[in-house]
Amino acid sequence: MTRLLSTVVSLLLLVTAIYAQGADPSSARRLMLAGRYIEAIEAYTSTPTSVEQVIGLANVLAATGKSDDAIEHLQSFHLKQPESSVVHAHLARLQFERGDYAAAQRHLQSAGDDLAMSQFLSAELARVTGRVDEAADRYEQITRMPREEMGVEELFWVGKAISQHGRWSRETRVFDELVNRFYPDLLAKDEHFWPAHHESGK
Repeated sequence: MTRLLSTVVSLLLLVTAIYAQGADPSSARRLMLAGRYIEAIEAYTSTPTSVEQVIGLANVLAATGKSDDAIEHLQSFHLKQPESSVVHAHLARLQFERGDYAAAQRHLQSAGDDLAMSQFLSAELARVTGRVDEAADRYEQITRMPREEMGVEELFWVGKAISQHGRWSRETRVFDELVNRFYPDLLAKDEHFWPAHHESGK
């Protein structure tokens, strides 16, 4: 009994030490993608503050219906690092999803055009506000962005742009590329990234 108690205490101390050092960001992300939101929140909040952690927690909050909290969380970090283009891009996404196009546009102007995500959101803003030609041009521009250095999330937005461009230009061959090559390649980089399955199904 004493040995068992000692083992349990040792394990608890080990877990405490791990969390004191900060949970692995990729572990928190996998928990979020698996829908284990409470555990994901704990993992994200147990680590030192970074852009990746802030965005991850905001995504969890938004996924659980707390978009106001997600925006407030990102804005708090934005005050500390106002030059972060990726934070502006995620703020633009959340504002766009809630229909506040003016706020989304303001954040996109600060995000710039280096990210596929901000480019895609700019195209979507142009689409929903009736600037169809501008939207079409932006979708096409995204399809030509260099992809070598892109991570899974950025490639996801490229895929969405390829899909939109294919529909608008009636280039049906791109859907074969998306389903049989683009999304399988993306999933080979990260098998946990279920949004790729969702987009492929669409």
